Amino acid sequence: MEAARKSTDPAPPRQATSAAVISAVCGSNDLLHEILLRLDFPTDLVCAAAVSKRWLQGASDGTFLRRFRHLHPPRLLGFYVCTSGSPLRFVPLPQPPELAAVIRRGNFELGDNSGSVLDCRNGRLLIYAHGKLVVCSPLHSERGTAILPQNKGVFGSWPMKAIPNFVKVKTTVS
Repeated sequence: MEAARKSTDPAPPRQATSAAVISAVCGSNDLLHEILLRLDFPTDLVCAAAVSKRWLQGASDGTFLRRFRHLHPPRLLGFYVCTSGSPLRFVPLPQPPELAAVIRRGNFELGDNSGSVLDCRNGRLLIYAHGKLVVCSPLHSERGTAILPQNKGVFGSWPMKAIPNFVKVKTTVS
């Protein structure tokens, strides 16, 4: 008889307790930030931010974005190789599919601006070619190139002064 009574007693509602646990876990911004930090690419972060207003607020929080950028620094897409007598050639590194698509869309041929790459930042190249400093953006070829004006004022003629020592080539005659 005892066994029959136990089976007829109503069990605690499992849905109510699991819903309370889920809302407690999903309501935590700290947990949301930890989940979003584990995404690999900023493009994944954009997709996650489209889930809801709460996720958008979590993904666009300033402190979260600083942590995300610290944990996911910009990736090296490739490098330029200069061989004697030939223009600069871009050599892409193996990339995951998200970045491989970026490389396929980019225009890394420098054309007439082929010279010495002095620096690169934020997807732009600073090139010294034909006595001029040229800024180009291979990832956004529609932006074109910009030739920096020469400064012949206080600093004198800058082309040789602007080039770092490691780029200057010394030729010796034996």
